[in-house]
Amino acid sequence: MPKVSNSSLPLDGLFAIVKPSGPTSMSILDRLKPLLAKSRLLVDQEEYQKVLAEREKQKKRRGRSKSGRMMLGVNKGTKSLGQFLECTKEYRTTGLLGCETDSYDSNGARVRTSPYAQITREDVEKILERFRGEIQQMPPIFSALKMDGKPLYEYARENKPLPRPIEARACTVHELVLERWIPAAKTSDDTDGHHYTFPENELTEEQRTSMKQIKDLVLKAEADAHPSEEQAAVTNALRQATPPPTSADQPDPSGPPAFVLRMVVSSGTYVRSIVHDIGMALGSAAHVVTLTRTRQGKYNLASAQGEASQSPVSPGVDRPELMDGNCIKWEVFERALVLAEDKEETPKSEGEEWEEWEQAILQSWSED
Repeated sequence: MPKVSNSSLPLDGLFAIVKPSGPTSMSILDRLKPLLAKSRLLVDQEEYQKVLAEREKQKKRRGRSKSGRMMLGVNKGTKSLGQFLECTKEYRTTGLLGCETDSYDSNGARVRTSPYAQITREDVEKILERFRGEIQQMPPIFSALKMDGKPLYEYARENKPLPRPIEARACTVHELVLERWIPAAKTSDDTDGHHYTFPENELTEEQRTSMKQIKDLVLKAEADAHPSEEQAAVTNALRQATPPPTSADQPDPSGPPAFVLRMVVSSGTYVRSIVHDIGMALGSAAHVVTLTRTRQGKYNLASAQGEASQSPVSPGVDRPELMDGNCIKWEVFERALVLAEDKEETPKSEGEEWEEWEQAILQSWSED
């Protein structure tokens, strides 16, 4: 374990964690704030005492302690965060055929379902060539896109024209590989097939009407601006995205297949849009059911096989839990958060050794 002198505290730097699927990045940060704030490794002790005093005032005024002031664990290292915004990124994602959602992932509502029984693994492999290299794409306009800070559905609701047309966004797909083709599980205990299902929520008639209005606004803005070749890609995609009632579709009873993609892309690439557009190019529909960023700059995760083969580590072990690529497993922080619930919020004395999560940060910095 790297030695740290008192004179060098608090430390500056960057570290990466393995974000769990589900919670947003902000909710993860909110959970970590109290843990990072009490660390002598990361926070000046005099400053921390001011935080504790302020928390006591908060308790007396409101009866409970909310998240205190966020002390960034990396301190001056935050100045280096910008380098990770524009770097190349690698993702592993699973797409489920046969269903389009308004968000292009499984958290959204069903827009339409479409036949998929005719699609084979070979079909997907052939279609991927269209999505390699320099491409033009757009995000899910029905749920994610804003213009001048205002969601498009608000323009439709107010019957106002868009200030300008939506521009297709250029990105580069350096690598795009089909890693797995997974048929639907035949039984509940089938381990060879997948168990993904279409979202239960379906667009209401009001939402369908709003979606049509948004499409009309976008198409009109494109026509008024005499769209370029790049912007025509947006128009063509919108024209194909008509959401017929789901009840009119006849999905195959055997269940939809899923496909796992690995891709290396430029900054700003919408992975969900790639999966959605692949489904459309196949004459069907598709949405994302899993999405993992496996590499960002110099930080990368272990392969799926390597990750699965690692044995769980008990809370009593001395070594920190790092994955390949210098990323700290979320379980390390999860254990610390559970233990912190039963402890007083006081800084550790200088004679005490670092906690497991602090050791993990030190270890990741020593391997940079």
